[in-house]
Parts: sequence; structure tokens; C-alpha cells
Amino acid sequence: MGKYNFDKIINRYNKQSHKYDEITEDVLPMWVADMDFECFEGITNAIKNRLNTPCYGYTAVPKEYFTAYVNYWKRHYGINFSEDECVFSTGVVASIDSIFRHIVKPHSKIIVQSPVYHTFFHCIENNGLEAIENELVYENGDYHVDFAGLEKLLKMSDVGAMIFCNPHNPTGHIFSLEEVNEVARLCYENNVLLISDEIHSEIVDPGYHYCPSLKADSKYLDNLIVLLAGSKCFNIAGLHSSIAVIKNKALRDDFQAAVYHDDVGEVNYFACDANIAAFNDGDEWLKEMNEYVYNNKKYVIDFFKKENINVVSGHATYMVWIDLKDYTSDSEEFCNRLKKEEGLWLTSGKDFRGNGQYFVRMNLATSFDNVVDGCNRLLKFLNKNRR
Repeated sequence: MGKYNFDKIINRYNKQSHKYDEITEDVLPMWVADMDFECFEGITNAIKNRLNTPCYGYTAVPKEYFTAYVNYWKRHYGINFSEDECVFSTGVVASIDSIFRHIVKPHSKIIVQSPVYHTFFHCIENNGLEAIENELVYENGDYHVDFAGLEKLLKMSDVGAMIFCNPHNPTGHIFSLEEVNEVARLCYENNVLLISDEIHSEIVDPGYHYCPSLKADSKYLDNLIVLLAGSKCFNIAGLHSSIAVIKNKALRDDFQAAVYHDDVGEVNYFACDANIAAFNDGDEWLKEMNEYVYNNKKYVIDFFKKENINVVSGHATYMVWIDLKDYTSDSEEFCNRLKKEEGLWLTSGKDFRGNGQYFVRMNLATSFDNVVDGCNRLLKFLNKNRR
């Protein structure tokens, strides 16, 4: 038993929580990427301390906010970037939208590696751009990059950018240094902007580490934007805070202008202090959280292995990607019925594109009891719907 109690779950029914909004307490939500765990105490204390100045006006981003990121990535990964190379944004998605509106040429094609976080497609298409899928190869129960296909797409004349989800959501794949470097090389040599979403970077199985895109060969970093945030790993998405790390000053200045233009460069009153506490002092909490989630993963994998169902977990994120091709070819319809009939709310893989129509995503950042309950509800539904 560690210092922190991850069996303790915060009751958020009827508490203005997106995850629990408009459902009754007989529904088990295991869908959106949002933890049920009690937040790291250092974050809570920082927010309480901030309350001691009860005047919640416009707030400046202190240097210490960026320093917390700089020191964390140096401490854990040996990565060196400076506070001057960081730009504040209210979120990773907001950053992507601003990049697409102001930096990428209009009507460009944007490469994604599907199945991938569905909001990428919304950002692309809502900004008048076209999503081009370099589908990950699903083989022997896991995924890998089709580098030949990626190189072919990058050579197209109208490709404006590539979004690299590192680690990968929903598969949990941790890209190796060799993979990261090859993606960076191909983008650099084809003059394609590389946007690396690393929001899930600190959610990894014990003994594993993600490889930051900033570890790629330095000559490939000139057209790289790395997006980082504590929102997933510390469950502070509601504080709307992130950073972009951009080595190229001209590109960094363009990004700074873009977030100001879109009004996503102003910070929440509580966000900076919360992030500083998290990245300076939250290592032990993160370690124990990852161990707890890993045990949840092991249970789910073993549970469904007995049913000859493959659970793709990779070694990152607190989600698992469950292969239900023997049960459905329309995971959206499947999830709607599952929620209605068994009260289990999972994420359909259909919107992730690629081969996602055969998959569902299950969020395991909740109590072990909830994980057991969720597995039993899903199995009950599967047993009623075997082909």
C-alpha cells in the first residue's frame, strides 16, 4: 500500500462534471479521458493558497510555470529546453486549432496516424483542411507505423502538417527513439510541419518511459512544435493550461501571435500554481497512479483473454483499446446499446477512424472495483450478442 489511496473515488454525479453529466448513478462512465482519482494534494494546496488573495482578475504567466516543465523534462528525460522556448496556451486542442488557422496554409492536407484521437479530425476539418490517414498497421494484436506509406504521403505537394500523437491515443503505443527520429526526419526532409501532441506522456506502465520528440536529432527540430500539459497525467484539464515547446524562434513567434489572436493565451487564475506544484512535487503521486492503473490494465487483459478477446494496451495512457471485431463492425451502435442495456459507457472507436469501427476504448483511471464491474457489464452484453 502506497502513500495515496486510489481506491477512493470522488463522487461527481450532478457536480458539473462532463464525464458524469446527465447520467444516473446506475451508469458507469468509462469513456472520456478523465480520472476519477483524488487529485495530488500539492495541487489542491496550491489552489487553496491562491484563494488567499481573493481577487480573481487577469493573471500573468510567471517564469516559474515554464521552469516547472523545463526542470521536469530535464529530470526525467535529460531534455534541455529553455523557458524562452515555451509558449503558454489554454490547451493542446486550442494550440492545434491556432496552428491550423494561422500557420498552416489554407486547404492543406494534414497527416494523421489512425486510429487516433478523434478531436484531431474535428480540428482539421473545422478549419477547412483535409485529413489524410496513414493508418497504423494492426498485426499480431498490436499496431506499428507504416513508414513507407508515411513517406509517400509526406511527398505530396499540398501536405501542410502532420499530427504525431506521442504516446499514441487510443492504442497506448510508446514510440521508440528510432521511430520518433524517423518521423522527425521524414517531416523535416519534406518540409512538413510536425505537431507532436505529448499530452499522455507521463501515463506509462512501470518500467517504461515515453520518448519525447525533442530527443530526435537536433537537425530535425527546426519545424517541430511539441505540445505538453499536465491535464491528463494530473487530471487538471478543467484548469485549461498547456505549453508549446518550439526551438525555431520564427515559428515560435508565429505561434505566439496565433494564440493571442485566438484569445487562448490568457491563463486561468489557478492554473499556473497548480501546474508548478504538480511538476515540481508530484513525482511520487504519478508513480503510484501509474502502478495502480497498470494493475487495472493487467486485470482487464487477463479477463478478456479468457474470452479470446484482444485488449490492446500498449504501455502508455490509462485507456485500453478492445478488439470486438467478432461482435460488431459498428462500434458506435454497439456502445449506444451497451450504455442503454447494461449502463456501461465506453468510447466508440468509430470516430478514431482507421479500423476503429471494430474497437471500443475503456478508461481505467478509476477504482479497481469499477474496473471489475465494467468488465462484467461488458462481458454480459457480449454474451447476449455473440454472432
